[in-house]
Amino acid sequence: MTRDSHRAAVYAAEDQLSRLLASGGVIDFHGSTLDIAPEQTFQEIAEIQEYLDAIRWTSWGHGDLIAARVCASRATTTAEWRAPNLIRVPVKQGWAMRESVVLHEYSHHVQFHRTGATSHDEDFCQTLLGLVEYAMSPAVALLLRAGLTDNGALNSFR
Repeated sequence: MTRDSHRAAVYAAEDQLSRLLASGGVIDFHGSTLDIAPEQTFQEIAEIQEYLDAIRWTSWGHGDLIAARVCASRATTTAEWRAPNLIRVPVKQGWAMRESVVLHEYSHHVQFHRTGATSHDEDFCQTLLGLVEYAMSPAVALLLRAGLTDNGALNSFR
């Protein structure tokens, strides 16, 4: 077992979700109809910082933790969180300037300050699901939870 054994499973689930969010709309999910809004995208770092600052001060946004600071990255293939509070986003990469990517990195921030961990373990997944549920929608969180479960990042629906 590798140090971050669920990393690939989390990314696979997020890739599935990304395809569903690309256009939004009504989808059939195991016999239930879900109306999914297109994912929020950002044009610049200041927008991402404002978004996270607004989330942080909600009842579910972990406002008791040190604030995350967002900056631009020259990377082309990864967004990342770095201790103690830095989220680096490659602004020239459209895939990175999306709400779900920002929430993923913010989940690392929350998880680290709550548990000291930085892996894509079940605690990370639960943190991410909570943020997605409130920031995006319960329906989007349901789709993500199903993907995380199907890909082996979560043991079961909770």
